[in-house]
Amino acid sequence: MKYAVALGEIGVEGGALLAQVCSFADAGFDAMSFSPTQLMALTEKEQSELRACLDERKLQCTLHGGFDTPPSDLHKLADLLAGGLVSVTFDPILHWTAAGQLYDTQQMCGYLAELDVDAAKYGFSYGIEDFPETAAAFRFYRENLAPLAATSRFGILVDVGHLNVSRCQYGYHTDVTTEAYFAGLPLPLLEVHLSDNHGTRDEHLPLGAGDIDFHAVARGLAQRGFDGLSTIEIVPSQHGGDHAQLLSQTLDSLAFWRGMTDAPETNDSAEQEDGKSGGHHSRPGLSPL
Repeated sequence: MKYAVALGEIGVEGGALLAQVCSFADAGFDAMSFSPTQLMALTEKEQSELRACLDERKLQCTLHGGFDTPPSDLHKLADLLAGGLVSVTFDPILHWTAAGQLYDTQQMCGYLAELDVDAAKYGFSYGIEDFPETAAAFRFYRENLAPLAATSRFGILVDVGHLNVSRCQYGYHTDVTTEAYFAGLPLPLLEVHLSDNHGTRDEHLPLGAGDIDFHAVARGLAQRGFDGLSTIEIVPSQHGGDHAQLLSQTLDSLAFWRGMTDAPETNDSAEQEDGKSGGHHSRPGLSPL
């Protein structure tokens, strides 16, 4: 497993972004997660300096954003980041129907089908955050999902903070353990976003500061044989902190998570699984299918 830090939520740009990348790389992170908007805001010189830093330190990177990102921007960034880009993932698009809130797979999959050209050329994977989480969801949306799944480049990003909110607030995934949740994912697992919360909202707390059972998360990933990026996504401003605390909170979380993943099978037994580790965006009426 590799360890990444999410910088897209922070919104840092320019020289400050480069300095932050260097600081996190010095602290032992293997990869960086950016937002496309964040990187497109850089000047050509800043982009070139960032690319040189990533290459020099042999850092991998991921992009995470929305489907409103112009495809031309992703094409430019795929070319900029080239072989260092591991995956591109997106927040899902949902819309209301007479049956409730459903995923707009036609729009999302059409976009991803275009992205697949660059994915095949540059060797990165792509997927949607927290979708589809179950085999039942894949079957329900199979008409649009199946062609992408056939490429082997299509996967899923799981946010464990969302999973906790989903369980605690809306009762989704309460019938399975965290280990079973990860085992049941119907697509390759590309990346995991890690932050803590108390189950009421997506707080982006440091790991260990909320209610999530990270022992169970580590076991689930180990049992699945996951060797991708686990990305720490701390946002101090969302829980009363400030940007100056970002580095220390993230490094504390990295140490905490390494303690979980060094020997997940020896951590608290599966019988202590709480049903707390969470998964969806907190949207009322969103069917887990």
